[in-house]
Amino acid sequence: MKGTAAVGPTGVLYVGSKSKSKSKKGRVFALNGTTGTEIWSFDAADRIEGSPAVGSDGSVCVGSKDNYVYGLNGTTGIMLWSYDTGDDVKGSAVIDAAGICYIGSKSNFVYALQQNGTEIVPSVVWYFNARGDIYGSPALGSNGEVYVGSKSGFVFAIVPAPPPPFTKVSFNTKVTLRNIVASNFDTAAINAFREVTASGL
Repeated sequence: MKGTAAVGPTGVLYVGSKSKSKSKKGRVFALNGTTGTEIWSFDAADRIEGSPAVGSDGSVCVGSKDNYVYGLNGTTGIMLWSYDTGDDVKGSAVIDAAGICYIGSKSNFVYALQQNGTEIVPSVVWYFNARGDIYGSPALGSNGEVYVGSKSGFVFAIVPAPPPPFTKVSFNTKVTLRNIVASNFDTAAINAFREVTASGL
């Protein structure tokens, strides 16, 4: 087990693991937070190295090295949806208050995924090319920003709406700011993205 446990709204613990056998299969466990008793488990085709994320409704989002991100019913462990990112998913997921799951992949992309009714494939709210493998986990800002780093050497701040004019900030090193524009292919809206790079930190 490489990731940490996530705690659901009812105190259930969710944790990912990898099989000790040569199959390399991954498994998500839901455990009673008081007794440690297994409530359910879910098998993925390859190991799970990141931590599951739990939404306010109890749903679980987790990625696997089988390239997929899975949405699970937190009570039963039944798969609600799955999404193929095209490469390993090694980092942890994070879910916002609207139930959108954010997760990165070695495909270079960070994805914002949301359950689409009873469909087995989720809605892709947006996706963003981070120009390099993503091994870590996205972080959410107080105003809906999504922060993620990649092997490109950049840290990206992805914002849901065009950002305000840049504010002058003092650093002890050189910082470069520039705008990136990406399309939201579901709504044909244009979202602005801010890219921040720093050297010498």
